[in-house]
Amino acid sequence: MSDRTGRPASPPEWRPRIGTDGGVRSSSATAFYLMSLCAGVALSAACAQGEIASERQHETITLPQPRYDSDTSVEQAFVGRRSVRGYTDEPLTLAEVSQLLWSAQGITDERGYRAAPSAGALYPLELYVVAGDVADLAAGIYKYRPSEHDLIWVAEGDRRGELSAAALNQACVRNAAAVIAFAAVYERTARKYGDRGSRYVHIEVGHAAQNVFL
Repeated sequence: MSDRTGRPASPPEWRPRIGTDGGVRSSSATAFYLMSLCAGVALSAACAQGEIASERQHETITLPQPRYDSDTSVEQAFVGRRSVRGYTDEPLTLAEVSQLLWSAQGITDERGYRAAPSAGALYPLELYVVAGDVADLAAGIYKYRPSEHDLIWVAEGDRRGELSAAALNQACVRNAAAVIAFAAVYERTARKYGDRGSRYVHIEVGHAAQNVFL
């Protein structure tokens, strides 16, 4: 798997708050929990219940522009990275959600290359935000669209409980302000790599998830 990502030509002026440990405002960053296997359970349940109202199918939420630099080195981010399952009651901001989604699958090159490497630059991953306590974002499920750096509304209501049930009833999933759910379209990779494609997709999830943690 080759990393063909590039650097943005002109970073925007907007800057979110960055914690001293290299994360996005560390007290809130801990409110994210990453899922890769149980995402389909909650998403399928939402669709099966017919809750995607026709008038909201094309509703989008514009995300703040991500930050492309900080005062934290990559080495400091390695040292400070920890898995945390106890959160504050403080809601996440839309800027923090934006930064984390961009770090996983954001566009970093005019040719369409992304922040995480992908076998053949085929990008099979699809990211969803299961929001429960995010400022200026109603509880619900949203799909991240890297090309536009925005969110597309998928389903309404707080789905963290359902996702927690699919994740062996882990309280950290239920209590998180929001959950980033990783899904994948395996066919995008399998068309080129055949049976090896599924392995490459799983490796790619690891690349993207680590970006979010850092």
